[in-house]
Amino acid sequence: MIYRIAPALVALCLMLTLCTPAVAVDLSSNVDLDISGYYRVRYDNIFGTGWYFAEDSDWWSYMDQRLKLDPSLSVGDNISLHMQLDCLRNVLLGQNLVEREPIIDVMRDPDDSSVIDSFDLGEYELAQGGVMSSDTSYTTRSGDEVPSVLLSRAWGQVTTPLGQLRIGRQGSHYGLGIFSNDGNGLDSDNGDTYDRFMWLLKVGPALPALGYDRLAESDFKSGTNDVHQFFALFNWLDRPFTGGLYLAHRNQDSTNARIFIYDAWAKVMFSRMTIEAEGVLFNGSMTQIPHSVVSELEEQGLPVGEGGGKIELSAYIAALEAHWDDDFWGAGIYSGFSSPRDSDPLREWDADAAANLAEAKAIYDADPDDPDNKIDFISSVVANQAAFGKKVYTYPFDADYNVDMILWEEIFGQVQNGMYAKAGGYLQLADLRFSLFGLYSWINESGKGRDGSDASHELGFELNYETSYTLYDHFTASLLFGGFWPGQYFYDSYEDVENLFTIQSNFVFHF
Repeated sequence: MIYRIAPALVALCLMLTLCTPAVAVDLSSNVDLDISGYYRVRYDNIFGTGWYFAEDSDWWSYMDQRLKLDPSLSVGDNISLHMQLDCLRNVLLGQNLVEREPIIDVMRDPDDSSVIDSFDLGEYELAQGGVMSSDTSYTTRSGDEVPSVLLSRAWGQVTTPLGQLRIGRQGSHYGLGIFSNDGNGLDSDNGDTYDRFMWLLKVGPALPALGYDRLAESDFKSGTNDVHQFFALFNWLDRPFTGGLYLAHRNQDSTNARIFIYDAWAKVMFSRMTIEAEGVLFNGSMTQIPHSVVSELEEQGLPVGEGGGKIELSAYIAALEAHWDDDFWGAGIYSGFSSPRDSDPLREWDADAAANLAEAKAIYDADPDDPDNKIDFISSVVANQAAFGKKVYTYPFDADYNVDMILWEEIFGQVQNGMYAKAGGYLQLADLRFSLFGLYSWINESGKGRDGSDASHELGFELNYETSYTLYDHFTASLLFGGFWPGQYFYDSYEDVENLFTIQSNFVFHF
């Protein structure tokens, strides 16, 4: 257990080390420590999922938790140190430890054992614990074990006459958060975190900034796999209009990647009406499979797809929110759009297919003299042609931009290759709040149905209801109901389709 609490002790000692001498030696140095955050427990039940997830059970139920602490240490008016501590981050309640054993799962053609239908590197999950268990563990809903305490972010800020400098590992958020989302919301699970240098300059209502992000690093001696991002932003922060433009360029030598990101955001507020919109465009290219590998495969007479390993990126996402918020009630309309994928699945690059191919090649390279490894590698090349796709035409919303409770949250996980229209409102009676929203969704490129014809674009209708009560301004309990009625797309693509329902409850201590 010591290794689990060590990060918390280190962070605490660091804060005490920084605070104590300053306070003890000179009280006039104006050292101030502030902590904010929340502790959250969620209870989630979803009914009727078996037809989509191909599970024996039509019901899943779980409880998870998260303690998020954001300590901030200020030294005078111009220097501050910020941290984020994640404790029990999305850890399930109860004894949920599993033991994982790696396996290679190869599915061969029943008519020809030399042909692989699918190839995947997986794990056996062996449940530990039973009716007499007396301890808890640290695994999430997906079975991943996480540290009980994790120092997720740490960065410093210094304000000078020429602007503010921020250095370190920090959250990234822009606009509505459909692309860059820091995950600081009470119902967030992830959050974008960058190792960043950023310079901001405030001139009246204008806020320009320049920055550099180091997103990935491999061999520091060569740097060929390092991912660098350079960005500039310009915001205008003045009511009734706020908004701006965020421009970024990413590059990586090993993949010859040159990616451009254009993010425009605008927000207009007048009286109690708020209209906010964000649109993001992705453009560029990358080579996910090295040219040498492609040449080797071509020499062996193997197919290498239309793109031959070079990927073109051209995708966009957008969202709109318009809502009226009064002291006692509110109402709004919301919509979002993610560009359609290519109509030919082999032209749209598939990350899972690329991962399968990479695993097969790694196994083959480890023992190229094994004939089975060579057969498996060749078969994997044939079965995962989408790894050579030449396009990325669709891009997902950030997972922490929450749209609904079932369709985009649980079935698809994120808004991608689709669009939605949402409307509803809430009633606020002192500390008691009632809200009701309806949402209709479509898929942009639907592909083929089970009968070989084009599947419908209609995803279906969802209704979400929530009652919440806030006590003493710092504790909120809520009860939520959701229902999803699948559209024709699911009936075209799946058998025995059923309506899905969810019952959830949240308990949040926020400060």
